Amino acid sequence: MFWKDNKKTFFLLWLAYLVSSVVATCFSIMNGNAFFKDLTSSQILLNYLIGIPAHGAIIFLGLWLAAKVGFTTAAKKGDRIRLILKPAIIGGALLPCILFPMYLLIMNAAEKAVLLGNNVYTTLMGTPLNAFFISIHAGISEESVFRLFYTTLLVWLTRKCYSTIHDDRFAVWIGILLAGILFGAAHLPAISVLGLALTVPLAAKIIMFNATCGIFFGYMYWRYSLVTAMLTHIIVDIAIYTAILPLYLWLF
Repeated sequence: MFWKDNKKTFFLLWLAYLVSSVVATCFSIMNGNAFFKDLTSSQILLNYLIGIPAHGAIIFLGLWLAAKVGFTTAAKKGDRIRLILKPAIIGGALLPCILFPMYLLIMNAAEKAVLLGNNVYTTLMGTPLNAFFISIHAGISEESVFRLFYTTLLVWLTRKCYSTIHDDRFAVWIGILLAGILFGAAHLPAISVLGLALTVPLAAKIIMFNATCGIFFGYMYWRYSLVTAMLTHIIVDIAIYTAILPLYLWLF
């Protein structure tokens, strides 16, 4: 019954991950992305051979857990504007306008020079077009892992461990918050690629900034659907990396 109800969703999510990954990788290699410059063709192929089935397993387990806790992956046809497009566009447009000024406030001058410098943008993103495709892939892949799998798993485990608590929102928010922190911590390895020393204050800032995004995406997943969280994530990344950050670099 579970497989019959979720087979189409599984293959659509897996296909979206695969296609967005291939496109983002191709554009990143062409633009000399720092994450790929030291990798050989064999290493990239090996990453795909491991990553594709691993991500498929994550999606499958996430869908299975979502069915257990009652989370939805996509809205029905008649509700797509109300439950997907409208909240994703509003949330995706507002979040960067709040987060980017916060980012500027909490970072010191040395951190801004590295994290918001022209060299960093060129190294990691290459061009706004490349940033566009990376943003799409990040929204699909990261939401599959951190929202569909980790958030849902943590909600399920919290319900199991604290079954005497009748307020279901407790389990939901524990899952959203913990998965958000994991999401923030997952962005720390990128600092080493940029050549910046990972101090405790800097690590706390990176985790706080990205965890705020992760918690917001988790709320969108719980309140609306996984697709809403994915689309919100994509819009946020596109807004930051193809508009706000290039504008900041041009002005300053």
